Amino acid sequence: SHRLPIYLSRGCPNRCTYCNENIFWRGYRFRSGKRVFEEIKHQLNRHRQVAHFYFADQLVNGSPKELLQLADLIIKEGLRITWVGQAVIRPYMTPELLNKLKQSGCGCLAYGLESGSQKVLGLMKKGFTVEDAQRVIRDTHNAGIDAAANFMFGFPGENDEDFKQTLDFISENGSYISTVNPSRAYTAIGVGSYLYEHADEFNLDLSPGHLFWKTKSGDNTYEIRQKRYETFCNFAASLGIKFSFPVNLRQEN
Repeated sequence: SHRLPIYLSRGCPNRCTYCNENIFWRGYRFRSGKRVFEEIKHQLNRHRQVAHFYFADQLVNGSPKELLQLADLIIKEGLRITWVGQAVIRPYMTPELLNKLKQSGCGCLAYGLESGSQKVLGLMKKGFTVEDAQRVIRDTHNAGIDAAANFMFGFPGENDEDFKQTLDFISENGSYISTVNPSRAYTAIGVGSYLYEHADEFNLDLSPGHLFWKTKSGDNTYEIRQKRYETFCNFAASLGIKFSFPVNLRQEN
């Protein structure tokens, strides 16, 4: 069906250490659920062929109050639409809220999980626990919403044991994850991110560039990150988990 982009918010309330999007959106602003609902109705009247909306926000659930209001208005009005968006894992993503989102037409939420290691999540300043992630992903699936999950590889400080915990996570929760989105940049370090501005804190040599950086001790290189990416992709495929984009699976040595 025809689809349209829409925004509920600009910017992000989080400050993940790898992200540099706060250069563009320094604060976090959100619209009221009522205003977004009125825009959806307006677009449906203008474009009769449209039945699907995708939220182009960095996250659709930065203000759970406004998101709930939007869902309630869509349900009350009986709008026959579907919608998708990116979301952050937070305890307030309860079964009650997720069931409301499903009723309002939500088909998929893409979560920025990135790692199954609590240590790495802490280094990223993700603001949630592995237990939070497991519960929210399962509750999203159980509400009838596809739960997509993003992953990164070789974040500064990640070791083999941390990476194994990521594999353990998808092994234990794979049947609740609709698709995985493994970052083809593995871990990019963009200008303006906390990692870039605090390279010494993470023992980083950034001279090879934002993709090919390495640690000064040599325990994290592009080749190591690439190997973890390939191992992850092969393992996810072996579990029958789908990918959000075509992945060339290479046999591991």
